[in-house]
Amino acid sequence: FVTLSPIPGFKDWLRSQAENNTEVAALAEILENPQWSQQADDLDKLELQLKKLTAQYLVQTQDSKGKPVNSVARFHLGNGARIERLNFLGDNSENGQNQSAGMMVNYYYDLARVPQYHEAFALHGKIAYSKAIKTLLDKSG
Repeated sequence: FVTLSPIPGFKDWLRSQAENNTEVAALAEILENPQWSQQADDLDKLELQLKKLTAQYLVQTQDSKGKPVNSVARFHLGNGARIERLNFLGDNSENGQNQSAGMMVNYYYDLARVPQYHEAFALHGKIAYSKAIKTLLDKSG
């Protein structure tokens, strides 16, 4: 089974990261324009930037209990899913732009591994993710 899920809170997190990072600040400024995806000069570059930052947000940003700050991620990961794929402009609605800069995520439920992923997450906070997500995290530095 695979979901197509929203990423609430991502854009707010992105704004908070912009305070200490000029590259993220420039991206956040672009995203404030509601028509950014139609007017951007280098959409491929923006896609890669957003995917890298979304991967960081979902995998590396934790709450005080060591769990992902994103509630949708906590739900799916807690039920044994793996973060599979990020979808650039997956939700281009006004709400999608406001909460996640249009990004969406696929969670993959590999039925043979659900118990293993659930246990690793519940007991150790280990997040299961695909090779594509790992590649994005590796590119993030």
